[in-house]
Amino acid sequence: SSDVCSSDLSIFSASPAANDFGIDQNRNDVLETSRTLDYETIPVYTLVLRVQATSNTQPTQFNTATVTVSILDTNDNSPIFSQNAYVFNINENETPRVVGTVLATDADAVNTANSAITYSMRVSNNDFAIDPSTGAIRSLRPFDYEIQTSYTFFVRASDNGLSPRSDVSRVTVNINDLEDNVPRFDSASYTFSVRERENNAFVGVVEATDPDSLDNVVYRFVNANDDSSSFSINSGTGEIRTNTELIFEQKSLYVFPVTTNDGSNSIL
Repeated sequence: SSDVCSSDLSIFSASPAANDFGIDQNRNDVLETSRTLDYETIPVYTLVLRVQATSNTQPTQFNTATVTVSILDTNDNSPIFSQNAYVFNINENETPRVVGTVLATDADAVNTANSAITYSMRVSNNDFAIDPSTGAIRSLRPFDYEIQTSYTFFVRASDNGLSPRSDVSRVTVNINDLEDNVPRFDSASYTFSVRERENNAFVGVVEATDPDSLDNVVYRFVNANDDSSSFSINSGTGEIRTNTELIFEQKSLYVFPVTTNDGSNSIL
């Protein structure tokens, strides 16, 4: 009788996932994928294929071959910032410096253009800039808290793939207020009157305002040994009172300067 032969190709083993490939018997034993493969999940497969040859006159024969399948990475992941919003702080009047650093990561293959990230400002401005490689945000000028207390802008992280993907995050930079302003009295001079021979008598109130956010004006006399020695001043309110009985015939006019602990803007 004539010899009749046939062969059958199969996947003997596959690592790490046996069900990700199959053999299409209807297309001359074509090796094909059975699902969509992801480089970031499994970048390389090792398969052992076995062919079985049968004959009606000869014993069944087997042979195997090892096949390595490497998955090619595509730019299917976008950069992702570590935070949806960042908040940094800088003191007012400081010279340009780094105020903080943003960070984004990309799940595509490392050391490839698909995962390499470039940082940029979504809209450039004259206040801040970002390092395209490190994500460090630098101030471009000194800031004044009394003019503006905070700045908000958006930064972008883009990969370098052929069809770049990107992510955006909000950045807020708060300006810290410093005691950089001298309190100002509401009048260049004050004139008060008081009855003689009354101890602890109310004389009047001086008032100063401080443009700084901490409006904690502390009032005091400039020299405790001048005419002010006959008076006391409330350090918190600026209220002046006598601390002894004043006698008109001995002295009818007292002149002395008042200032604040936050500056030398004194008055008479």
